Amino acid sequence: MEAPENTIPAVKKAWEIGVDAIEVDLRQTKDKELVSVHDASLARISNKTWSIARSNYKTLKATDVGSWRSEKFRGTSIAKLEEILVTIPKKKKVFIEIKPSNLSFEKLGILIKKGLITSKKVPKSEYKWSETYKPSPSFVSIHLGVEKSLISDSFN
Repeated sequence: MEAPENTIPAVKKAWEIGVDAIEVDLRQTKDKELVSVHDASLARISNKTWSIARSNYKTLKATDVGSWRSEKFRGTSIAKLEEILVTIPKKKKVFIEIKPSNLSFEKLGILIKKGLITSKKVPKSEYKWSETYKPSPSFVSIHLGVEKSLISDSFN
């Protein structure tokens, strides 16, 4: 059974089956926590309609976002970005899509200081997401929009 998107069970399953990379969506809560959720609200993945940006993390964390996929995942909660980053095996990759929001880059800076992301600026011409993409050491790619990307080596 496929695990609910953007959750720890989904991330762990992906690593378990041997994928080279995963993609997670990033939003910021009212209290400035960085969480992995695709939609602006919980409406599609839970029985709540709360907005991610207008809700505190504690409230969102207490909400079941797994049972919509299967009873097996009842009790699954929203994951913080940091919880996902610590699961990355060596030589694996995470692509982080920052969804439209008033995201605080201060939190990303904290993750860099903790060593979960080490930054290295890469010219736009060096990242082409196509069949010709060549794997490199483990990294986190943070997409800030069509024109900008920060690609970081992580967990080498």
